[in-house]
Amino acid sequence: MDSVTRTDMHGRPVIDRRHVSFSAMDKFASCPRKFWNYDVAKTIREPESPAMKEGLRVHKTMADFIEKGTSLPTEYAGYAGWVKNMISGAEDEIVKVEHQMAITFGLFPCEWFSRTAKVWLRAQADLLVMNGAHALSVDWKTGKEKDERYELLPKNFQLRITAMMIFLHFPKIRMVTSKYVYLGEGTQTSFDMPKEDLRLFIPQVYDEAAKIQHAVNENHWPPRPSGLCKKYCGVSTCEFWGKGNR
Repeated sequence: MDSVTRTDMHGRPVIDRRHVSFSAMDKFASCPRKFWNYDVAKTIREPESPAMKEGLRVHKTMADFIEKGTSLPTEYAGYAGWVKNMISGAEDEIVKVEHQMAITFGLFPCEWFSRTAKVWLRAQADLLVMNGAHALSVDWKTGKEKDERYELLPKNFQLRITAMMIFLHFPKIRMVTSKYVYLGEGTQTSFDMPKEDLRLFIPQVYDEAAKIQHAVNENHWPPRPSGLCKKYCGVSTCEFWGKGNR
């Protein structure tokens, strides 16, 4: 069968825009070479660790507790207090769990797996509580709080992406309070993002996504050696595998 090659007027290949998420941008910032193997070529599949399984179980349990009223297991009973402090029960209050939001490159809201619109960015709020013009967005965490010194993306980038999606999907919202809740440690971090901040934040999202798109267009995936190469990478063909940046 004859193949069709898409090019621009100069004969350069035209590559479709790649959809992104915070996870993708975070992985790419950590190491483009690893990102290519895990997320683009998918030559390596990350094994499901005990920590990952526990995280999935906690998220499912919390969602059922909020949405269906299912009792929490004994080991998670203490987590109920977080929910009680976040949901007021007001008559006009809107509560959503595991709420998925997607947009196109033009920032238009669309379905998570839209068949008519080309999905560009996805984000999910573990708990979303809306009262009038205010929204509370919560991300349940089962691990330890990350050391900000080693973050490669702008501060609170994940929470801000979710807040951006809330503003775009729910135009009446003017302020989003975003929280990371570290359930195991019993702590939380929180900040408020007014809708006006989108003017400065949206360009940051485009910039980070453009880095991935550029790598796709050029098929250029350089390694970024670090201490993670020694234990937390399965790309055995990389020259830094098991060595890092020593």
